[in-house]
Amino acid sequence: MTEYVPEIGRCRPATAGHAVAAGARTAELLARAAGVGHA
Repeated sequence: MTEYVPEIGRCRPATAGHAVAAGARTAELLARAAGVGHA
């Protein structure tokens, strides 16, 4: 997950706990759907 930072005019990795958790959950679900990763 990323967040846009107007001061630098670009995105950077998100550090907010809720964004990191949501990104990890999304990655887990995509890996499971693709049949890779832990069962």
